[in-house]
Amino acid sequence: ADAKLQSDGANLPAVLARLLREQPEAAANIIQVLQGMLPQVKTLEVKTLGNGERQLIELIGQDGTRFSSRVLSDGTLRLLALAALRFDSAQRGTICFEEPENGIQLLRLPDMVNVLYGLALNLERETPEDSQNPPLRQALVNTHSPSILANVPAHSVYYLGLRKAEDGQHTYAVSVRPELIPDEQEHYRTWGQIQQ
Repeated sequence: ADAKLQSDGANLPAVLARLLREQPEAAANIIQVLQGMLPQVKTLEVKTLGNGERQLIELIGQDGTRFSSRVLSDGTLRLLALAALRFDSAQRGTICFEEPENGIQLLRLPDMVNVLYGLALNLERETPEDSQNPPLRQALVNTHSPSILANVPAHSVYYLGLRKAEDGQHTYAVSVRPELIPDEQEHYRTWGQIQQ
């Protein structure tokens, strides 16, 4: 399979196999992310099946128990895919992710937000000393979850809504600010408005 992750998560085994082979430090970081949410995980492997056309991901527990990707939860596979995207130096561009809270335990949402937040390049944090050619990435996430919003830095939250106009409806986006008084012109939304 192509060693680039598809929008539906296809090719994840091929991506992980490439990272294990070519970027051992990235593979170690992926395992560390997994261990943060699933402490029983020790490592991961990618096995080639049959005639070499298919691959299978296996998570190996601290006690040696193996769990194939066929029995892993959707939440675990989503986390694995996000961690692969985060640490894959070949990954560039915009990553759109819908409702990251799906399949994740409520207590693990802050960890998921950290993975998502780490996907985007922070031009203030990344310096030329860090990398001569950092991957340019942006992460756009939509959610209805107050738990996700509670764990995202305020300057990263935008509200999307619909406005009626003479020629129909239009989508608009405004920043969410820690103001107490709403803006009548709707140039921003307050946290109180978002909580409502």
